[in-house]
Amino acid sequence: MSKRRWFAAAALAALTMALAAQVGAEDSERKILLVGDSMAWSLGLEMQPLVEAGGDEFRFRHKTSDSIRAFAANNRLKEDLIKYKPDVVLISLGSNEGLIPKPESLAAPIKKIVAQVGDTPCYWIGPPMWTPDTGVVRVLEENAAPCRFFNSTPLKLDRRHDGYHPSREGSKRWAEAILAWIKANPPSEPAP
Repeated sequence: MSKRRWFAAAALAALTMALAAQVGAEDSERKILLVGDSMAWSLGLEMQPLVEAGGDEFRFRHKTSDSIRAFAANNRLKEDLIKYKPDVVLISLGSNEGLIPKPESLAAPIKKIVAQVGDTPCYWIGPPMWTPDTGVVRVLEENAAPCRFFNSTPLKLDRRHDGYHPSREGSKRWAEAILAWIKANPPSEPAP
């Protein structure tokens, strides 16, 4: 087993234990739901086998070119929460807002999305920016609570031919970095 695969397996085991402690079911399978834009698709394809290798169930739902505002305005997340009953929610939105001039306008839609998650532990995965950030990452981080925020910006990821989406190897490195970070930052207590 390569060092990278061993590290990913160790991170998944730690995530499983952290989730078990959070939801109080040590020996049962966790249900993890990833939602978002096309970056969630790229991430989900590589994260799913890693998470499932750790014994958890993983679902991912995406909509190409989705935006934070559009996602906040529809009921997909509520429907997915009812359908999949996840123990943890991962949100990957914000890459399509990379060029907006006033990212502060996203604060209310971000809070609306987080409110839909309710008391389910959650993580907002910041976009792996493909262009200089206009402040979107800061606005996400400031408004994603009680979801924990993972800043993907420092990661140097290989990209697909479009220059935006991480390549398969880049997505795998991204997934491994997120899972390692989750290991170090277990889900916070549900909001009161």
